[in-house]
Parts: sequence; structure tokens; C-alpha cells
Amino acid sequence: MVGKRPIAEIQFADFILPATNQIISEAAKMRYRSNNDWQCPLTIRAPFGGGVHGGLYHSQVLKVYLLHHQV
Repeated sequence: MVGKRPIAEIQFADFILPATNQIISEAAKMRYRSNNDWQCPLTIRAPFGGGVHGGLYHSQVLKVYLLHHQV
């Protein structure tokens, strides 16, 4: 996938919390761990809020958890 950017889609934004370890600990540190040999450009899409019609448990807005981490 040289030169391409993968786009991951998570069904509901609420499901991002179980994935934060992989996103922050692995993807965000890929360049540092490889001594600038590898990069990990990544786009994550996840619907959130009232437009999803996910009910009480699938309507939280959790984007602030990931916006403060450089990937």
C-alpha cells in the first residue's frame, strides 16, 4: 500500500474506545518506533451523534479523545 492512505470505518463512534490502544499506541508511534523508516497515514470514519439514530448507547460524541493525538 505504498503511497496510499487506508480508510477505516467503525460502525459507531462509541466503538472507538476499545480500539484506542491500537490507534494511539501502535499507529501514532509507528514512525518513532521505526526510526522514521515507516509512516502510518490513517483516516478513521465513524458516525456519531443524533443523525445515526443509534439510541442511547450509540450516540455519544467521542472525537475529542482522538483529536489530541497526532497520528
